[in-house]
Amino acid sequence: PVRWLFQRMLHNTGIVITQTERQSSILQSKFGIEPVQVPNGYPPVDDTTPYEKREFFVWVGRFDREQKQPHLYLDLAEKIPTAEFVLIGPDGFDSKYNTEVRRRASDIPNVTSLGRVDPDEVHDYYRKAIALVNTSAYEGFPNTFLEAWRYRTPVLSYQVDPSRFVGPDIDGWADGNFDELVELTAGLFNNENRRREMAEPAARYFEDSLTIESVSEQYGRQLEHVCCPDTAYK
Repeated sequence: PVRWLFQRMLHNTGIVITQTERQSSILQSKFGIEPVQVPNGYPPVDDTTPYEKREFFVWVGRFDREQKQPHLYLDLAEKIPTAEFVLIGPDGFDSKYNTEVRRRASDIPNVTSLGRVDPDEVHDYYRKAIALVNTSAYEGFPNTFLEAWRYRTPVLSYQVDPSRFVGPDIDGWADGNFDELVELTAGLFNNENRRREMAEPAARYFEDSLTIESVSEQYGRQLEHVCCPDTAYK
C-alpha cells in the first residue's frame, strides 16, 4: 500500500527533482518518472590556501562501520607514515566500533583524531588540507565534496566516484581498490603540481554550477514552471 501511494503521489506532482544521476535513474526504472536533476549547492569562498602550504589529509564524517568506514582511513594512514592525517567526526551508533576507531587513531603516530568539530570551525581544515579522503561505501550527494572543492581541495574517494557530481574529467577515484587509494594519496603528498591538477577542474565546475546562487536559479526555474506551466524553462 505504501509503495502504491508513493507511486500515485509521484505521478500527480507537478515536477520531481533529484540531486544525482543515480537517483534519476532509479525513479525512471522503478516508477517511470522523468525527474529534473538539481544538485546540492554551497556558498563560494575567497580565501584558499596555496597548494604548497597544505598540511595534512582530512576525513570528515560519522563513525559508521557500514557506510562511512573510517577504519579504512586509519589503514591508509598506516600505509603512508610520513604524511599527517586528521580524522574529524562524531561517534556513530555502535559504541564498540566508536571505541575501536578512537583507540586505533590514538595508536597511530601520524593521525590526529578531533572528534566532532563545530561546523563554523571545520572549514579551516578543508582550507589547509592536501586532500579530503572519502572512504564511504556509498553516498547520495556528499556535502563534504562541495566543502572541499570550494577551497580548491582535491577529493580522493575509495568507492564513490567524484566525477558523478562534477563531470568525467575529475580524477581521484580508486574504484574500490584500496591499493589505488594508497597510490593516489601518496601521489599528492609533497607534490603541489599534482594537487593543482586534481583540484582545479572540480573547483571551476563548483564555481560555475554548484554555488548557492547557481543552484537556487535552477530551483527557481522549476518552481516557476510548476506555478506557471506555460513558462518556457530548461
